[in-house]
Amino acid sequence: MDVEILIHGVPNGHDYFGLKEEQNTAGTFYISSQESIKFVVEIKKNGNKPYVYYSYLRYKGVVGAEGRSGSYFGLTLRIDEYYTDILHIYNILDIAFKRYVLGSLLTLSSETYKYITPDFKSKKEEIEQLQQGLIQLIKSTCLASKFLKIDNSFINPISNAPICNIVDITDGIILSTLKKHSKVVLSPDYKSNLEKEYEKKMQDVENRGNSLVAERDKKILERETTISSLDSTIKAKDSKIAVLEQEIKQKNQELSQHKQKGDIAQLIEKVKDPIFKLSEYFRVKEDIHKPKTNYYGKKNFIIGIINGVLTVLVLTSILLFHFVQFPTIGKPSKKNDELMKLKTELVNLKQQIKEKDAIIVDLRKTSEQDQSQKIN
Repeated sequence: MDVEILIHGVPNGHDYFGLKEEQNTAGTFYISSQESIKFVVEIKKNGNKPYVYYSYLRYKGVVGAEGRSGSYFGLTLRIDEYYTDILHIYNILDIAFKRYVLGSLLTLSSETYKYITPDFKSKKEEIEQLQQGLIQLIKSTCLASKFLKIDNSFINPISNAPICNIVDITDGIILSTLKKHSKVVLSPDYKSNLEKEYEKKMQDVENRGNSLVAERDKKILERETTISSLDSTIKAKDSKIAVLEQEIKQKNQELSQHKQKGDIAQLIEKVKDPIFKLSEYFRVKEDIHKPKTNYYGKKNFIIGIINGVLTVLVLTSILLFHFVQFPTIGKPSKKNDELMKLKTELVNLKQQIKEKDAIIVDLRKTSEQDQSQKIN
């Protein structure tokens, strides 16, 4: 088994330690990245021989020896066989970083990794110790049964490399992905499948909530429009009622005058004939029993009595009209019919307003409840 360890990074400008023929490979990792850790697995040929490259990369929080930001540190393990337990390779590279890199090549202060040296050549001894220690970890912890020979089925043009969280990887998934894309990028900073599922459910809930709120707002708007329409209708009814009430008042006044004139006329007609007959009676009786010489004096006396009686009857009829309500005689007049019709229409309008008021009260209560629920 052919194993090589490559060290690369930006202590003070990009630097590399390892096989010269792999320097270009190391240069591909000098990029800007927001992840704290990346674990890139890639299968490609160097010359005519295929290799698997396991690269453990630190980006976020890494600065150069002079404090320059945008630096990184890379530790790449090149093997001519594929080890199927990808997570195990990641773990031994993480151990090697913490055991051999920290304190010799990088120092940790708070959450910042700073290069101790401006170049790797000055730390040749420490790097060789790192290489020997990592090889020893592979020999002591990796199982020979999990190494797989690399054939042409692994070699494909590298397309957009799939990304995945470390916690979601399985041996079968990574192997099938490598055979299809020849490269996969893993990181604990990527969203896990569980997080993606949770976010999807939360988005579904939010979308449903937004839909319900929009539907409720639409109903509230419709109710407010209905209330506004009812208010306009009621105002129109109120105006009509005011007009009708004024007409009724005028009709009542006309009716009162009509009844007063009609009753007095009827009374006069009723008493006119008896008074006339009584006058004739006295006149006739006088003509028979009294001489004509005294006729005019007694006649004037009788006429005075009759006029007095007539005056009393007229005054009595007027007083009765003001203090006693006479029953309607005969069929109602045309004006009475109009009055009754107006009164009936007024009663119906008042009943409609009462019903509309009840509807508006109910709608406003429902609208206030919906608005309260929206705020909550």
